[in-house]
Amino acid sequence: MPLPRFECLPRERRRPLLEAALDEFSARGFADASLNRIIQTAGTSKGSLYYYFEDKNDLYLTVLHEQLRDLLPDHDSVPIPVAADTNAFWAAVEKQASLFAQRLLASPRLVALIRDALATSSPRDEASRATEQMLLPWWEDTIAAGQTAGAIRTDLPRDLLIAVAMRIGQAVDTWLLTQPPETMNLDAGVREFVAFLRRAFRPETYADVASASG
Repeated sequence: MPLPRFECLPRERRRPLLEAALDEFSARGFADASLNRIIQTAGTSKGSLYYYFEDKNDLYLTVLHEQLRDLLPDHDSVPIPVAADTNAFWAAVEKQASLFAQRLLASPRLVALIRDALATSSPRDEASRATEQMLLPWWEDTIAAGQTAGAIRTDLPRDLLIAVAMRIGQAVDTWLLTQPPETMNLDAGVREFVAFLRRAFRPETYADVASASG
């Protein structure tokens, strides 16, 4: 993440550098991106860049984090799916996941950046951890709402359920975003994601347990 002095800059002073970096990283990927092109486009100097960022990796992760922070669901833009029954709850989850997918599709530079992050070993793990931290509050509230609606099992610790949800989401995202752009089907990805969650989180009944043990 950037040095604290960068966070203290007004947003309008941060924007030219982050926009130039987003253009460069999304077009060329982490490996082939040029810091010289970024600073030339942003109208700044290499000294200024290193005054705010430790290295190229730090700038890359900052750009990805800023883009994801604008995209990922929050309590205002994507409300917690509260519903009275199982089917209504999962329909609400699918609707909100679809909204997120549509917002992602509307940002081709971010799609390109995420594709590159998934394929680049250096920033991939750090990007994944940052994304999970941003998603954590939403998942905590969503799983709690699903348990209240009877849609999500209560026999496992909630933090384990959250970890499972994030791993499923990561697997579906990786599969989806590594498809050729012309064949990428976000609607299908959303449906598969919700279907996986429903199967993993379905509350066990006495009949299920008896059948498994018999």
